[in-house]
Amino acid sequence: MKFLTICLIAIGIIIIFNAGGVVTPAGGFVFAFLNGGLASFKQSIYWTALKIILTVGIGGGAIASLFGKAPPESFLIASLVATLGGAILADMLSVFIIIWGVGDVWIRWVATAIFIPLVIGFVLSMISFWRGSDG
Repeated sequence: MKFLTICLIAIGIIIIFNAGGVVTPAGGFVFAFLNGGLASFKQSIYWTALKIILTVGIGGGAIASLFGKAPPESFLIASLVATLGGAILADMLSVFIIIWGVGDVWIRWVATAIFIPLVIGFVLSMISFWRGSDG
C-alpha cells in the first residue's frame, strides 16, 4: 500500500481520537503550536524533540549516502519519513495502550485486530517509500 494512503488513514484515526478527547503525542505537538504560537512552541519539549529527530535523521542519512550509493536527497527523505513515521507510530501506540487499559477483553482484541496490521503495513510502506519502490 502506498505510504501516503497509510499516512492519511492513520492521521484520520488520530484526528478522530483527538476530537474524542484522547490526547496523543502528535496531538500535543499540534496543540502546543496552535495554542501559544511559535514563541511558545520553541519553549516546549516538542521543539527540542523535533530538532533531535531531524538532526539524527539528516546526519544518519548523510553518513549513509557517503558510504552507500544513495542519491544526496535521500537523507532529506529519510528524515521526513522518520519524523512523520515516528509521530504516527507514537500516536498509534499511545491510543493502543489507552484501549488496552479499558479492561474489556473484546475491545482489546478488536484494537489488536485493527492496529497491529495497520502498524505492520505502515512500517513496510515506510521502507518501500524510502527505497523508492512505492509505486
